[in-house]
Amino acid sequence: MAKYWKVEISILGGSEPLFLGTVEAASWPAALQAGRAQIGESGGVPAGASCNVNPNGMVTIQDARERRRYQIKPDKAPAPPPGTKRPVPGDPDIALPLIQAAAPVPLRRETSPPRRWSSAPPPAPPLPSTADPRRGPQPSSPPPASVESKLILLASRDEEPSASSPIHFRERMYAVPLPLETGTGEKLATQLLRRVQKELSERRGAKYVRIEIFDHVWKSSPKRAAVVRLEWKDWNPSIDIEFPQEEAVRRSEAPGISRGPSVPAEDRLEAAFEACHDLLFLKNRAEALEFADHSFDAVISTFGTMFARDPEAVATELARVVKPGGRVSLANWAVDGSVHQMFKLIRSYKPAEENPAPSPFDWGKTNRVVELLGWHFELEFETGTSFFRPESGEQAWATFSTGFGPVVTLLETLSNDQANALREEFVAFHEAHRGAAGIVVERPYVITKARRVGVNKRAS
Repeated sequence: MAKYWKVEISILGGSEPLFLGTVEAASWPAALQAGRAQIGESGGVPAGASCNVNPNGMVTIQDARERRRYQIKPDKAPAPPPGTKRPVPGDPDIALPLIQAAAPVPLRRETSPPRRWSSAPPPAPPLPSTADPRRGPQPSSPPPASVESKLILLASRDEEPSASSPIHFRERMYAVPLPLETGTGEKLATQLLRRVQKELSERRGAKYVRIEIFDHVWKSSPKRAAVVRLEWKDWNPSIDIEFPQEEAVRRSEAPGISRGPSVPAEDRLEAAFEACHDLLFLKNRAEALEFADHSFDAVISTFGTMFARDPEAVATELARVVKPGGRVSLANWAVDGSVHQMFKLIRSYKPAEENPAPSPFDWGKTNRVVELLGWHFELEFETGTSFFRPESGEQAWATFSTGFGPVVTLLETLSNDQANALREEFVAFHEAHRGAAGIVVERPYVITKARRVGVNKRAS
């Protein structure tokens, strides 16, 4: 059965679409490619772009670097032109066109200098005039001076464009330690946004501002959710305003939801494939993540962060980027397991380091993980075993010597005699695990399950 998708491509902040039409394609990534082809572009999700797949099937992609917005959503089959016969399955002479589109707006490259504002910043996008209970009360007047005078700046974060992110990011967290009347928090957050917009008015490139107002003063982490959170992205036509405390109350009072009929496995697999067809990869060091505080609900590392050179810095960054109540899950190889023994063999061929990094397998010791993460997280541990089953020791060597970074890098530094000696020992190491079922290398690991607490245990 054919699938149809409505594809809209526009310039961030622009009103006229570069392309708007209905596309026949097997999946949304294929529909995106077809739509991009209409304006002379190629490929799927642009590198570095954000991609949001909603449960209703709508996909929104925002490319801040090229200032493009792509939106793909399921659509009905387009109506055939008047006077034409309705398509009949199996009739090769009658078929709907692949693409039905409005005439695309010509793509223009800006040659004149970018517009700058001499004094006043551009007006922020207007808030919707229609009341929406999810957005809370809309402001109609400035916040009372008595409330503004009580503002306390708790934290701020300024990030300029870099190789990994082309965005000017500003975050401000305030406390107003007194009750706020209905709508006052939103008025105050909007006024604070205007100030930051003014600061950014002369900056070129994409801009992203987050304002949060709390009802209490805190140092390392908030005890309660923010009263109001406002986010403004200059490539979006509206301001996003949330009321986390109200939402938390609604969730706690909501009745239980009964599960609907189960979705067939094939449909789930197709949906998962489409959602993960294009992923966003960023180059970040685990010791210095380029994300704002409390950015993530969950962080997962599978045999990754354990190899960073500064475990204390990694622990600090994990505590910083995860929201209070958020989760961290780490899979680390166990100390003295077969993987540890294999690394000892590899390391025996490396020259002695003047400043060696701590052993990555310390992350497989629960007492060491408690030292690193216990100040900010509640911890649980699980152990397990994975199995490596190469056909032979030679096949294991072929796999690691061509596809495993540490071995590939090491081989570039070794002489032919050293490389051959390493190969012989590596093959023998795996052949030593041969039994009646062939080579089975048991590789024990430790899972760390951590929940971020709101208060630093060291301080308390």
